[in-house]
Amino acid sequence: MKSFDQMHFKRKWALSLFKNKHIRLGEMSLYKDFTRDTRGDPYPITGRSGDLRESVSGNRWRVERGSVRRLLGDYFPYATYCFRAESLGRGAGFTFESPITRGTVLFRHGEKGITAELGVDDRFDTGIPFTPGMAFLVTCRPGAFDLYLDSGDAPVYVGTLTRPSLANVEYEEIMAKSTVSAMAMEGAVLYDVTYFMDSGIAQADIRPIRTEDGKVLYETGKIWLSISVRMQEGCYQGILSWVPGTAEIELTGALFFNVGDGRVTNDVASSILYHRGEKRWYIWYCSFSHDHRLAHGIMDGDPRFGLNIVDATLMEMGGKFEAFAGVTGDEDPDFFFDAASGWWYMTICRLRETDQGKKYRYVLFRSREPFAGYEYVTNSVEGEETGGSLIPWNGGIAFVCGSDFSKRAQYHVYALPDFENWQPLHPDFDDGGFRGWGTILPIPMGSRTRVFWLTFDRSLGSSYNWSYGNLYCFEATDVK
Repeated sequence: MKSFDQMHFKRKWALSLFKNKHIRLGEMSLYKDFTRDTRGDPYPITGRSGDLRESVSGNRWRVERGSVRRLLGDYFPYATYCFRAESLGRGAGFTFESPITRGTVLFRHGEKGITAELGVDDRFDTGIPFTPGMAFLVTCRPGAFDLYLDSGDAPVYVGTLTRPSLANVEYEEIMAKSTVSAMAMEGAVLYDVTYFMDSGIAQADIRPIRTEDGKVLYETGKIWLSISVRMQEGCYQGILSWVPGTAEIELTGALFFNVGDGRVTNDVASSILYHRGEKRWYIWYCSFSHDHRLAHGIMDGDPRFGLNIVDATLMEMGGKFEAFAGVTGDEDPDFFFDAASGWWYMTICRLRETDQGKKYRYVLFRSREPFAGYEYVTNSVEGEETGGSLIPWNGGIAFVCGSDFSKRAQYHVYALPDFENWQPLHPDFDDGGFRGWGTILPIPMGSRTRVFWLTFDRSLGSSYNWSYGNLYCFEATDVK
């Protein structure tokens, strides 16, 4: 087999995932008239006016008079809550309630189109007129709500409402006692009332879930990818399934983290291995929520499916570039077990002081165990690297990463332990970006080993979301 830098990679596709992949968490079923139920209460009333009159028929929830709030389900501070409206009436929305406070995100008709409000002090005009069948989306962040309207073509971001007193819903103790209710006022006709995790507005940090030996986990014709999902602000760790070589991609999982302080944090850039001997899942990730350092955890349950919380441990803070310790700014860890040598290898993307200022360089460590006891081996010496992958290949270890703010689509291929000399990757039509990820995936398929490369651009430029963008897939045309 050729080395990766000797292969030629052909562009297969580029995709933009914009809130179009979902994991449904709950819904309001409108097949039966629950407003008339006397032997069941699927959506309990959590607030109402005295003159309420409502009904359910034809898969529509109608409020003919007054107003009502009905329980929908959990308040998860990174989920999206959505309804469609045949008529908006006097208004409709969602009430988010914690043990401490509550707030109702309400959509109404206004002089300049639809208005959005959260109490009397936080209100804005969207400038978008109402159309029957329009979808209203509320994507949560702790203490904030990003709002989107969808008239049928695509969701359009219209603004953000804030309620700082709801920021503490990220604590598990508070989250466990918090709820969301759907609210409808006189004249409203609603349907498709749901809540879900979605794929956000852009993605980054693509890495395959692998077995402990560094080989891509390939089951039932699919692989799974950890990917950082960017919301309007902030992010979370998503899990995608992918049929290699196709554009068949689905959002199947979401990971959040608790390091013992009770917070459920939205950290990202995970490296996940399934240890076949232990029958457990190992993870290293970047804890932006705790000093921008690395953390690790072990999972007994399968992280590829559903919404899961990982109990994790932060690295103890250190300081030296060569030290295996927590350093503020550490990112993009990767690790695997090399059975031939008996070593666990790990790479960390770490800031190093240079003559040109601080630059991200990779540091290689090794240990006899996956989460501790690592010793320094070597480090890279040039570029501004990111997104590196350790890849067992041709009896050795390849390392591929992105590099350089100022050069278009420059990727470094190393043959470890040589971290001084690199060769470039060769795509036919590059991603047009900078500092993408070197996610090379050798996968046995049919009678051959196919080699794919997944990366992303940084199309959102100089905004808060600068480091996220569109996804790209390449395949090597000459593996042998």
